[in-house]
Amino acid sequence: MLLLSLNAEYMPDLDSLLDALRHSNLYNRLWKQVATTSGVSHVALNAPVPALRNDGAGANVLRSPHDFMPLYGDFGPALLSSPEHDPTNLDFNDAFWASTLQNGIRQIWAPRYTMFSAGNVSEKTRILRMSSVQDAVRAGQLSGQGCSAIDLFAGIGYFAFSYIKAGVSNVLCWDLNPWSIEGLHRGAKANKWSTENMVTSNGSLPVQYAEQSSPTSMELPRLLVFNESNAHAGKRLDNLKNFVPPIRHVNCGMLPSSSQSWKVAIESISASLGGWLHIHETVDEKNKQARAKSIVDMVDKHYTNICKQEYGTPGEHVLLDHIERVKSIAPRLQHVVLDVWIPGRASSVSGRWIERSNSE
Repeated sequence: MLLLSLNAEYMPDLDSLLDALRHSNLYNRLWKQVATTSGVSHVALNAPVPALRNDGAGANVLRSPHDFMPLYGDFGPALLSSPEHDPTNLDFNDAFWASTLQNGIRQIWAPRYTMFSAGNVSEKTRILRMSSVQDAVRAGQLSGQGCSAIDLFAGIGYFAFSYIKAGVSNVLCWDLNPWSIEGLHRGAKANKWSTENMVTSNGSLPVQYAEQSSPTSMELPRLLVFNESNAHAGKRLDNLKNFVPPIRHVNCGMLPSSSQSWKVAIESISASLGGWLHIHETVDEKNKQARAKSIVDMVDKHYTNICKQEYGTPGEHVLLDHIERVKSIAPRLQHVVLDVWIPGRASSVSGRWIERSNSE
């Protein structure tokens, strides 16, 4: 597949030429020749994922590529891309599925219905090498419990797959877009990792999880997949707490901001061991440090309130461990990731209680 950038067609001279050819046989012959010369079966014009749906019905919550334009090859039928449309297996089978290999990890997606960001490869690579991920994996091996991670905006498995390859026992994945979820399943299968849909047709967990109330020897799939809003993550995690190894890393990967997910992300981190939030954000490069401080202050406020609700007293403070620049989005705008250490709430509060008792 060859994807052309938006500017490639919209250079003024080329745009005029293509407009003149668009409804002629020469137009199809042009893109066929481009495909043949490039050695690809499909050609399309790519474009940034719009913030709003193209039907005027509000925010593009599925992150669907509404402005994607097929130029040559069958990318699948034009389907309604909205939260109200539930694609069928026939729709999935009729679609064109592309694949790529990054860091030895296969990823698969349907370009007409879901996005793929090649610019995130540096962050995928960083997860594979991240010392905090390796520390969590080693600690899980020593304890015999293993460790888990969560991706609250999993997409086709961009970052979830890196956690699995890095040695994390299980990753819990949330995403609203059924096309992304299908791509995640296909990609995991290509990498020989097991998956399971965790939301049944009636909205409940699979029966084997609902019926068990204590830990069992049941082997979990490597990726537990939730095709629903991550607003349900807290309730799901409560129901799965006896099955899932301690959660040490949570990825909050929505741009321009993932702020609506921070509270549930903090609550999901192991209360006894602590862990890390990886917060993706769009920032002005001239205001990066100030914005980072503001984010950490908001996360710390959430953490303090959660400690007060659970234990009646504030815990320690969260800590900004690192700011990673992923890529430039526009002049002065950067995609960054903030690595924020979240202390274990139980140990943090216990330490505060001892400190307070000694001072009285």
